[in-house]
Amino acid sequence: MEKETQMLKIAEQWKTSGKSRIEFAREHNVTIHSLNYWCKKLRRRDSARQPEPKFIELNTRSAYPQEKRGVQVELELPGGIILRIY
Repeated sequence: MEKETQMLKIAEQWKTSGKSRIEFAREHNVTIHSLNYWCKKLRRRDSARQPEPKFIELNTRSAYPQEKRGVQVELELPGGIILRIY
């Protein structure tokens, strides 16, 4: 487990170093293949920690009848598509 902790720390240092992986690996006496492997493990670990996006319910009910409410949200999408939510 100590090696894993050490290598993940090196991978984290590379992320903030601003150097290429090859340059960083040479300076830290690790092979580029090893650095690539641990960077991949770090990326997987970090992505597993991020919460999954969730949908939320929007209540669009209003005291006004639907025909009198008008557009509440309008999205202009690529290709000239306009999505209007009343």
